[in-house]
Amino acid sequence: MKISVVHRSLGLTGGGERVCLSLLGALDRTGHDVALRCVEPPHGVRFAGGEQYPAPPWSPCDAACRASHVVLRSVRLDLAAGQGGDAPSDRGGLFEASPGVDTLVVTDGGFALEKTAAPRVVLYCNAVLREEGRIDHLRKSRSPRARLWYYLAKRADRRVLRLAREDKVLLVPNSADTKSAIGAAVGKAPGPVVHPPVDLRRYSALRRHPKEDAVATVARYAPEKGLDAAARIMSRVGAGRWEVVGSAVHPYQMDYHRMVAGMVAGTGTRLHLNEGPGAVDDMLGRARVYLHASKETFGIAVVEAIAAGCVPVVPDNSAHPETVPFKELRYGTEDGAARIVREALGGRHDRLLPALRDHVQRFSEEAFQEAMIGIIEGQKE
Repeated sequence: MKISVVHRSLGLTGGGERVCLSLLGALDRTGHDVALRCVEPPHGVRFAGGEQYPAPPWSPCDAACRASHVVLRSVRLDLAAGQGGDAPSDRGGLFEASPGVDTLVVTDGGFALEKTAAPRVVLYCNAVLREEGRIDHLRKSRSPRARLWYYLAKRADRRVLRLAREDKVLLVPNSADTKSAIGAAVGKAPGPVVHPPVDLRRYSALRRHPKEDAVATVARYAPEKGLDAAARIMSRVGAGRWEVVGSAVHPYQMDYHRMVAGMVAGTGTRLHLNEGPGAVDDMLGRARVYLHASKETFGIAVVEAIAAGCVPVVPDNSAHPETVPFKELRYGTEDGAARIVREALGGRHDRLLPALRDHVQRFSEEAFQEAMIGIIEGQKE
């Protein structure tokens, strides 16, 4: 089978990039003819043809650092020419299928799709369309260029919806919450839910570290991640030390980081900025509680924290009930969140940790790879 995996860039990374790297690793062992189609060389990945692009000395994101360990023995690199722009209209060339491609697999994050001649498309959906919170600052901007980008993004979303309705496109949601949203937005039944891959072995090893009265959060410094709400929650807790590991690349993200830093000034809170996975491991290994303050279509960081032995405290919305099945650990208000955090710091919810660890085993990388290979090979649809 000839397979083309589409992922625009592995330079700025998150959940979508983890999905792409894990899937490529699984496909590398299948014997299929596989190519990664992107717009720039993925740093730190070694390909079958001998291409190797050194990882940058500094990277703002976890998966980019992980990429330096990826060696693909049979997967080829297929760079899309002339696709260096950032606007939504620049994605089209990515989807130009090579002659003879049987299946185009899209892991580009969100809901990215363009017209393609490929006879079959598998679209892994981290979300339905673009998160309004991530681009709303463009609509409100005084810059004509930013407002034009917002208009192009919304127009691209409408085009994606039309293409997603084609019979040859199989939509694979990353959670039951995403599956429900896709069904409502697209008007056709999605395929089976395949949860994103989580490196459970890596994070489970952190449980042997002694826990401190600390509260951890892992999130991008961006308005949609709700770190301002988390800061307000922690101001109500009155106990424990709060520590955040996050990335910021764009100017609006740096501005948001400065705003949060101002909110927590003088409280002893530590805000790590662009420090990579080592800071995450160190923090989760020590923290007794993990606090999350935003909606998620899945929530990889929450699952990682559970595997590391943290008690999760999450909003009672979106996909959080799938990853945190105990209602007493989910909150509806900031006051409710502060109460649960205080209880967790006091050890009241430690009894739930064994059941939580058992629950997250279903989100392993092996489970993701097996399910996706089955779908791509046509065994599960």
